[in-house]
Amino acid sequence: MGSLDFSGGLPLVVGVAGHRDIPAEAEGPLRARFAEVLRDIGRAYPNTPLCVLSPLAAGADVLAAEVAFDSGIPVIATLPMPTEAFRTDFSAQEGARFDRALARCAAVRVVGRGESREEDYVEASMFLAYYSYVLVAFWDGNESGGPGGTADLVRARLTGIASATNAGAIRQLDAGSVLQIVAPRAGRPAPPDCYTIRRRYPARTGDGAAFEADLGLAAQNVDRFNGDLRNEPGGDGSLSALMQRVDRIANGLQRKSQIDVNVMFAFAFAAGLAQLAPLGPYTIAIRVGALVLAFLAFQFARRNDYQNRYQDYRATAEGLRVQTAWCDAGICDEPVEASYLSMQQGELQWIRLALRTAYLICHRVHDAGSPPDPALARAWIEDQRTFYARAARRDADKLAAVERVTTVSLVGGMACLVVFGALLFFTKGDARTQEWLAFLTTAPVTLAGLLALLLGAYAQQRGYLENSHRYERMSAVFERALEHLDELHDSLAAAQTIVRRLGREALAEHAYWLVLRRERPLRVIAS
Repeated sequence: MGSLDFSGGLPLVVGVAGHRDIPAEAEGPLRARFAEVLRDIGRAYPNTPLCVLSPLAAGADVLAAEVAFDSGIPVIATLPMPTEAFRTDFSAQEGARFDRALARCAAVRVVGRGESREEDYVEASMFLAYYSYVLVAFWDGNESGGPGGTADLVRARLTGIASATNAGAIRQLDAGSVLQIVAPRAGRPAPPDCYTIRRRYPARTGDGAAFEADLGLAAQNVDRFNGDLRNEPGGDGSLSALMQRVDRIANGLQRKSQIDVNVMFAFAFAAGLAQLAPLGPYTIAIRVGALVLAFLAFQFARRNDYQNRYQDYRATAEGLRVQTAWCDAGICDEPVEASYLSMQQGELQWIRLALRTAYLICHRVHDAGSPPDPALARAWIEDQRTFYARAARRDADKLAAVERVTTVSLVGGMACLVVFGALLFFTKGDARTQEWLAFLTTAPVTLAGLLALLLGAYAQQRGYLENSHRYERMSAVFERALEHLDELHDSLAAAQTIVRRLGREALAEHAYWLVLRRERPLRVIAS
């Protein structure tokens, strides 16, 4: 069996399904078409590895797995039932081919729950619909076959509605597109446009152009994320190791974002000061130069996009943190992305895609580490309580400092207005003296107003007020959770119930923070 190592980045998952009765003469063209699909995806997203999910059923499933092996792409076998039971569906030749493919897979997952063969096949089919970024169906387009078949999978993918017989853990699907490779079936006439590639979209998307753009944007953001992740040392492949890496990247981007914002506002303030400079031979050049520098600083900050990247990666890290806490407490049957940003498309959809893939790839490694432990749940709650309390004080203190500077500057400006205004009114001097008194009368109060305006915009851009209130509320939530845990004597069942509820509360809070900050892009003057 191969190895599954995605320490360099999260993969884009390509799920495959199709007919069992592929004619022997059709295998060559179908292999070529699927290899073309894999090459196109790899070229579009150079920082991102690929991973193929295949149930390894006879026909198209095992054919696609073989193409992936030949392309150096790892395959996860998503079997509907244990190997021995599944092998009874194969002929001797098919069974030998299955065994060869299974031995080359990087990982094997039995995704059926063993209630019945039909439901196990449905479970495997819905597993593909749920976890695949690209779903490739080797399909003739006919609505034949029963639950768990190719047509049923395509229908579930396009509608977002799981098969009616599926009552397993996967309860919600995202409607998505299907990449159909038109495939013939043995003993039947070849379908029109055999071996061509068709893109099928959910009916609500019309021609699918906007839908495809959203999917492409999500994959581009994953690719950018993987580019950043490669610069951060890897770990043991667990969720907690991935969370720590993403957290460090987010912290670094936060620092860069703060530097960008500070420089931008400093140049904006300097530009305002330049406009107050007395007229002279170089005044126009100074004023124009200061405005140009402020504009360039703004464009530099926007182009680097540190702020949006920090916010997105912070949201991703927090999702991974909750997933890690759930797994530590023995709650390993629920991916966090099912409760996180579920209505988001386009530029934020990639976070759910990344979290879903991380759960697929990493949580089994995490589970193998240690049994559920109430002490780990308590440690997470205490850590979050401490973090939120400290963050609330920090942002409240920064807001208070901004308010103090604003108040002092306005009072000082008004004092200058009164003092120098009185001197201007009661003192009769030469024109030069009067000119300077007039300047000292108006300039400080104008400068104070400019400083107050910029500081207010800066505080709003950084979100000091809303963040301090949010952090304070979350600290209280985690404090109450600790009290409940004490009352229930740290039992595992109690810890699991509390951690699950706390995780969902934290996910809702993080989603609100991210969407709110995304609605306030970087600007010099906040509206």
